[in-house]
Amino acid sequence: VPSGFFPGRWKSTSVVYEVAGINKTLKPGEVMPMKWAHNGKPVLKKGAFRVGLPRGISAHIKRYAKERGIIGLYRKLLNETVLRSNDWYVFKSQEEEWFAHRYESKAWKFDMHYVAAWDEAA
Repeated sequence: VPSGFFPGRWKSTSVVYEVAGINKTLKPGEVMPMKWAHNGKPVLKKGAFRVGLPRGISAHIKRYAKERGIIGLYRKLLNETVLRSNDWYVFKSQEEEWFAHRYESKAWKFDMHYVAAWDEAA
């Protein structure tokens, strides 16, 4: 893991700092605030939540990404040098605009890309 990727204290944090109720299965649409098991306080000050999703959502998202050309884009980004470290570009797929960013790969010595919707249509 690259230095600075996460706070150093995380390596020495005790396992008692687990999220309460993390193993509870949520119904689709059910929302549960994330709280620490050891003290019941929220994980984040502004709120962190678990959300129940319907069965099959992963397959639906994968199908959506394939139809939009996002899976193909990731293959290209990972197998070819399309972007340099910290470079980004906007590409068009099916009249939608998407954003791709290769985040600090030189400094952190790894090949992470971020892809997101760029316009309302996407």
